[in-house]
Amino acid sequence: LIELLGLHLIDSTDYPTHLPTLQLGEGQTAYNQLSTLLSQRQTHSTDTSYVSRVNDVEYKINNGKVYHEIIKEELRLMSSEVRVALEKYNIEKKLYSKGATTKIELLNKRSALNTLKREKQNIEKQLKQKEMEIFNAEQELSRLNYEYAQKERKLMESIQHEIANLKNFATLWQKQNIIKSPVEGKIYFNNSWAKNQHVDQNAKMFTILTEGQDLIAQMDIPSQGVSKVKVGQSVRLKVD
Repeated sequence: LIELLGLHLIDSTDYPTHLPTLQLGEGQTAYNQLSTLLSQRQTHSTDTSYVSRVNDVEYKINNGKVYHEIIKEELRLMSSEVRVALEKYNIEKKLYSKGATTKIELLNKRSALNTLKREKQNIEKQLKQKEMEIFNAEQELSRLNYEYAQKERKLMESIQHEIANLKNFATLWQKQNIIKSPVEGKIYFNNSWAKNQHVDQNAKMFTILTEGQDLIAQMDIPSQGVSKVKVGQSVRLKVD
């Protein structure tokens, strides 16, 4: 866990899809939850059903816009036909008032005009209906994207929460189990330690010799050898 956190493999938005199996004691629950969340996020990010639904809705929108333009053109042409039919009817009406045409011709022109007006109304209804279909499809697309983004956000927040818990656990574990030197230098064992050996509280376990610092040795010299020791003499020490 400390290695993962130290390398920032899970401390970013580019999270892995799974975590290695670890035994973390008190941190196990948070670690297992994080592993589950990462799996859920992987499933969410590769959700083919979401992609399929989005593609379907986008196709419906694009296809609807194409038909919308076709219907608009039909309405433009029909509006032109209605104007022409209205002009013909008005001309026929004037001719009829002067006795230059029959009533049957006038009624035919009016009937043709009314037929075209009804067709125009039908096209206008189709246009409105298509606009509503496009609007509903765009709303559906917005809803899909919003729900997807919301789920992604909640997963990310949960992942970050569990990472924070694991960081706190790792930091506490380091403080309780890892000895860190406050300075750089060479470390010397004060005693020969065995694995799982009991260590008394406040016992001195190591000595750190920093660069340029002299190593001071304290030793007992037999009385018969005292006369052979002089200040400044070179000494070779051998420690059992």
